[in-house]
Amino acid sequence: MASDRLPSTPWLDDPRLRAALERRPPNVAHVRVAAVKAWRSWTNTPGGSELSDTEEVAAGEWLRSLSAEAGLEVLAFGLGGESGRRLAFGFFADLSRKISWFQQRSCAVCPEEPPDAPWFDSPLRIKPESRQLVTGAYLQDLRERLLAAAGDRYLALYDRDLCIAMTFVLSASRSKRLDVDNLAKVMCDGLRGTVYNDDAQIQHLDVMKVRMTEDAEEWVHLRVRPTAVASHLDVFDLKTHHKFGVMKI
Repeated sequence: MASDRLPSTPWLDDPRLRAALERRPPNVAHVRVAAVKAWRSWTNTPGGSELSDTEEVAAGEWLRSLSAEAGLEVLAFGLGGESGRRLAFGFFADLSRKISWFQQRSCAVCPEEPPDAPWFDSPLRIKPESRQLVTGAYLQDLRERLLAAAGDRYLALYDRDLCIAMTFVLSASRSKRLDVDNLAKVMCDGLRGTVYNDDAQIQHLDVMKVRMTEDAEEWVHLRVRPTAVASHLDVFDLKTHHKFGVMKI
């Protein structure tokens, strides 16, 4: 985000915080140091660059309370940029808001096709599982949940090229060896025949896993939308003018 896009508020008056937020990609350590300093100054709370457990809670409550103030949503929710679908890095009041930000992430490469086509955008209250561990009962439950969420509103997605984003929210105690590709395969097995017809329709797959800092209920967020990335309507010359240089040894 350019500097002239950041709002002028007392919260953003600290030049180090503005500089850290404007940098792309941002240095999150610098953002945190500057944000802590700004919070201490705003609330007259003495201390250094680290927060105690009690201060962490207080700072989060403070930032949540500011979220309704014009301009501060850029920090409180991480929202900003050209439109509601374009997200920029922010400083979050709590982990729920950060995970929500991930779930709302826009695709940086896929043009929509058609622009008014419905998106399938839904959280699923189901434990993410690796394909090797999935049972028939789990897959049946997943498909029933997807059918209930989709209904007949998403028939426009059934035979189109698709861009799919998946966010897997994992409990702190889940194995760190849980691979995102195996998690994604399970979701594709469930989506196939419910939201879309065949995996070959997928032109772009964006997969992310987020680990919580505590043991809590896990879930999956799915977004499926049509994409024109393979239509090449945005290209004048449809020939590929490219050759690899090969060096023989």
